[in-house]
Amino acid sequence: MLRAEFKRVAPLPDCVLYHDDLAEPNDPVYFREFVAHAGRHGLEFVAEAQLWASASVGVAPSMLRLLTGLDRLEREQYLDFAHLRRFRQSLLCRAKSATGFQLAPERLASMQITASTALLRAAADGK
Repeated sequence: MLRAEFKRVAPLPDCVLYHDDLAEPNDPVYFREFVAHAGRHGLEFVAEAQLWASASVGVAPSMLRLLTGLDRLEREQYLDFAHLRRFRQSLLCRAKSATGFQLAPERLASMQITASTALLRAAADGK
């Protein structure tokens, strides 16, 4: 873990390290504390803005076994620990309007999806 953290901060300019990690005020909270705070204001966690951020890819098998028995919010908290996640981009909604988070392929039909295909084109061209 320390090696991964060093790899993250080593290339950063001092000003970025100071501003993002060391500056005052720096009041980190656990995910569960964030969810509880949102709940006190009538909000509920829906998902991360980037769905892949909630994936358990690259997690040790022992952690995967632990994650299996957890509810969705506990799972998010433990994934924060496993991935050393220090910043979230969480989507919230009014608690009364929450319909439960579920990935449903049929919901994609009404969405517009875009993608940059530059890398695919470059690969196809042998670049």
